[in-house]
Amino acid sequence: MTAIQNFIYGELKGWHWAEVAWLAFSVTLCVICSIVVNDTPIAMIAAVTGTIYTMLAGKGKLSCYAFGLINVLTYASVSYTSELYGEVILNLLWYFPMMFVGAFFWSKNLSNNQIIKKERLSARGRFVAASLLFCGMVAFANFVLIPLGDSQPFVDSFTTVAQMVAMALTVRRCIEQWILWCIINAVSIFMWVRAAMDNGPDVMIVMWSLWFINSVVFLIQWIKATKQETYQK
Repeated sequence: MTAIQNFIYGELKGWHWAEVAWLAFSVTLCVICSIVVNDTPIAMIAAVTGTIYTMLAGKGKLSCYAFGLINVLTYASVSYTSELYGEVILNLLWYFPMMFVGAFFWSKNLSNNQIIKKERLSARGRFVAASLLFCGMVAFANFVLIPLGDSQPFVDSFTTVAQMVAMALTVRRCIEQWILWCIINAVSIFMWVRAAMDNGPDVMIVMWSLWFINSVVFLIQWIKATKQETYQK
């Protein structure tokens, strides 16, 4: 138990009390919502681990990838039962290996306080990212999801391709990832609301809503952090 307590203390060291309270509230909300609406245990685990992953990633903690790995596998299962095949493909073929890639690259770019160093994309990099997102979304919807009988092909395609681009930016520690995550989370809320109308898991709506709030907060925090790092240079 001491090792676990030391790990938790080390990960939360330097956090504002409000951030710790928000993390505890978010996890508790996911659990309570799952129990109240009688969601599956896998859906609850996906929501809890995903929420913890987002918070730790936003704080630049390498340990986020351990929780992310569990979230990838459980969320893929939930998405499959909801016929959101783009989410399944995304998680198993992209997120799963990227958890290991991200952990490797983040471990090589840690500051003295064990928090990752943050960067910004160039103007050219932003144009390339936006072009890949648009072209990938159109192609994935028309050539993969529609033939598979996806229940929401274009919405699913956008969230899938946008998350691929955002995850690549996460691995590169770029601030622009949070702009994409804000949009992705908002669209994903809409997608899971529609899925819930067809008896999909309600806890996914809670999870994506929490992620949306976190993405806005971390966008602001990373902007401030990159400005401070630039000033110190």
